[in-house]
Amino acid sequence: MRNGVHEQTICEAIKQNRLIEFTYEPTLEKRKFAPDIVHYAKADRQTTLAGGRKKAATGWEQRSYDPNKMLGVVILDEKFEPDPRFDPTSSRYKHGIICKRERV
Repeated sequence: MRNGVHEQTICEAIKQNRLIEFTYEPTLEKRKFAPDIVHYAKADRQTTLAGGRKKAATGWEQRSYDPNKMLGVVILDEKFEPDPRFDPTSSRYKHGIICKRERV
């Protein structure tokens, strides 16, 4: 089942070019994330993923998260620099895109 509320929040963060913060199941770790895209993970369009970069101790790393496993998604005031490697035409998004940021 999809989480439309989290998808909408992530899409709004993408429009504003702002980080989001959430707790992720099952580890319940708090994460900071720079979202680039929300897309369908499978052809049945029942599962979505949010793709972007996770803030880690050593910098930023590419990640995808299932919005259904996110708890307490909030848009932060902190903006981020878009990743020039982001390619919305990648085959990983072949099942459809809900929202995305433009390429730099």
